[in-house]
Amino acid sequence: MQRRFDDLLREYAQFGSLPSFLAPACLVRHGDGESDGENEQPLDTTAMMAPLPRRYSLRTEHTATLGLVYPLIKREGSAFAHIGIGRATNVDVQVPLVGISKYHAYVNIGSNGEFTLADAGSQNGTRLVLERLEPRQPRELASGTRVYLAHYAFTFFTRGGLLEYVRTQRTPLAGGA
Repeated sequence: MQRRFDDLLREYAQFGSLPSFLAPACLVRHGDGESDGENEQPLDTTAMMAPLPRRYSLRTEHTATLGLVYPLIKREGSAFAHIGIGRATNVDVQVPLVGISKYHAYVNIGSNGEFTLADAGSQNGTRLVLERLEPRQPRELASGTRVYLAHYAFTFFTRGGLLEYVRTQRTPLAGGA
């Protein structure tokens, strides 16, 4: 069940809280979210050669256009312990975009509430910031980290991180410009 980011901003401005369906974390797609991805430009990988440290976080720019919000929630009756992300209808988080594999990546939530992301062996890859993930090798996620599934940009947010981000946004309903 995805929602538009603008709708979340309006709900927050009106009620002062985020909807409960967002717990414990989400991926927010960059762009308007209206496209199926067919005509989008592929990710430019020319700047992806420099190695990055093992732990990092890249905060989302406040000027970024955020589109659909995909809550990272485990489906009832799912056979796996992790939260699966992909194009298929039977994954936990369905992202039906051209270039996303049926079972593209997965997220685990540790006992201390930490999050990790791993590529599931997808054809078009998964990246954290600019580093391509090796299949089935989980990497730590921090709220505000840029994630690429194939060539689509998302930002990972914990519920608290999203609330902090939403509080900084200016919307007409919140009295902003």
